[in-house]
Amino acid sequence: MFPVSDGEFCDRSEVMLWRPRLNVAGLRWRILWASLWSVPAMWTGLGAAAVVFGILQRWGASVGVGVGVLHTGVRVVCFRDDHRHARGRGCFLERIPGRFFYRPTDFSFLPPVRAATVTAIIGAIQELYNGAAVGWIPAHLLRTAHHLAFEALDALARTQPARAALAHSDSTLADDVSPLQTMVTEIDHAVDQVATCLLDSATLSRAWNTKLKQLAVRHAFDTHTATLAHLRNPLLISTAQDVVEGVFATITAARDITSSGPFDWEVPDRIARTTS
Repeated sequence: MFPVSDGEFCDRSEVMLWRPRLNVAGLRWRILWASLWSVPAMWTGLGAAAVVFGILQRWGASVGVGVGVLHTGVRVVCFRDDHRHARGRGCFLERIPGRFFYRPTDFSFLPPVRAATVTAIIGAIQELYNGAAVGWIPAHLLRTAHHLAFEALDALARTQPARAALAHSDSTLADDVSPLQTMVTEIDHAVDQVATCLLDSATLSRAWNTKLKQLAVRHAFDTHTATLAHLRNPLLISTAQDVVEGVFATITAARDITSSGPFDWEVPDRIARTTS
């Protein structure tokens, strides 16, 4: 499963960072089970019954039923891992943030600067896994980057109760608030460092992607140059000249043999009258 993907949620489209080492087979079965209880699946059941009844009674009920079967087949059999469903309808995947994935909305409790860090971390992983450079980066480094990103977001998510408590504290609890505030600040600082490293890695990957594109363009130019090189062969021009000289010699010889007289271009006065 790709670590970052786009998903459709109840109110918007969002990018998601999937949990590392997610049991994809188990997730597929859960999605299948959830889909079986969906409205399209019920239509499929009714459709299948209608098909059997239609066959037994020799009625042509296959068209309407086929639509229901196709609709559910796309939903149940050909479902995707990137969380797509109709707007206004949630599912079990998004009920507990971090259980299967994190998305930026899960961190709406954070200040804007912290929330921007979340988006940057997800974007860095997405960029690391995109482009031709991914084939040059060792797989264990990609997996480690994915784990670091998820652990950083997990750490931020776990600070939500502490941040809520700090937001409702008063000055009389200053001595108690200070250690908790220090801990939250340290976690934020650690996440910032992880984000910086991941962003730097993404920058390196982006730079190598650019280099690889340039190399591909140069290779294409070299290939085209080698392919078209024969078109500059002087023999082609020489052969063409031989053709026109041979045709000229043949035609003028035929003129002399038949005494048909000169051609128009051989009579200057006739050329002048023609051009005027």
